[in-house]
Amino acid sequence: MRAKNELQQLSEAYQRVLCEAVNGNDIDLNADPSAQQVQKKAIPLEFRIAEQPETVQTLEGTVEAPVGAYIMTGTKGENWPIPADKFEETYDIIDDQHAAKKPIPVPAKQMQEDFFVTVSWSPDKLNGKPGDWLVQYGPGDYGVVEASIFDETYDVLGEDAEGLPQSARPSLANKLPDITGNLEAETI
Repeated sequence: MRAKNELQQLSEAYQRVLCEAVNGNDIDLNADPSAQQVQKKAIPLEFRIAEQPETVQTLEGTVEAPVGAYIMTGTKGENWPIPADKFEETYDIIDDQHAAKKPIPVPAKQMQEDFFVTVSWSPDKLNGKPGDWLVQYGPGDYGVVEASIFDETYDVLGEDAEGLPQSARPSLANKLPDITGNLEAETI
């Protein structure tokens, strides 16, 4: 009976996401004024290569990984697959078990409602909840990042450590030495 109740709850949740959730694939974050430019931090993460097709349980849903896909392990032990070609484009290999994301700015938006995306290389859906981040890695290539993981692993570009826009801070370019070696007056 317990398994039947759990299955019913799962089915109801799945229907709620399909019927009420926003399709993140329909949002062009490059054109969305509420989106922000972000960049994943170069944190060394473990990876392994799928030796046979497998199902990977991510925080946002189940995703099928083909042979040769890289299976990443995140900072909280979460897993996600990446096709080999995308991995090679976007990660720097540190050693035979670790890689770090290359510094690639992408648009992202913290969502205020349930949402989902279909990954670009598979029919699998990833589900997000209010507070999670929708990230657009490229045209038609979307991901979901849980809020606390986003806070730990991404930098919002254009803001300093205090959350102020970089434009509100004096630029180092305004403090370049003149030919006598003296610092020029700061301009704001």
